[in-house]
Amino acid sequence: MSTSLSGVYLHSLQRGEFVRVIHHPRNRQAQLVQVSPQGIIVYYGGNYKQLCFYTVNGKLLWSQPLEESLLAMALSADGRLLLTGGLGKVLTAYVVTYKGLTAIQSSAPLDASIRVVSWCETEQAFYAMVGLSTGSVALFAVEPAKAVKHLTPDVFWT
Repeated sequence: MSTSLSGVYLHSLQRGEFVRVIHHPRNRQAQLVQVSPQGIIVYYGGNYKQLCFYTVNGKLLWSQPLEESLLAMALSADGRLLLTGGLGKVLTAYVVTYKGLTAIQSSAPLDASIRVVSWCETEQAFYAMVGLSTGSVALFAVEPAKAVKHLTPDVFWT
């Protein structure tokens, strides 16, 4: 997968061939792109603060406006959970379904903008690793079964 001003380009990994282009409904450039194991493509462009969800066939499933400008997002390995963070300094965890996103946990505003998010999964728990613009790293426990309002860092490195 690659992005350009005209959309997200899908390529075949086995043959290296071009498959298709996915265009945003308003012809916006993708800033962040993630693909789930189920074939859902999550597309975010910074200027319009909206997440768009597509099938690998290019059909727009739905879109959801956001209040925050994102700088980072990550899908869990099973594609059920999405982490987002950015200029608003808030880490948010969502459950992803074919009908939309449901926010399950959000952090209080952190000390700096969130530049990188990633998942660390064990058999017992999900953890979100967050890199901040100050160089600090925080680790949060995410509990998908509970609709907890606030995430608090379990570990914070500076």
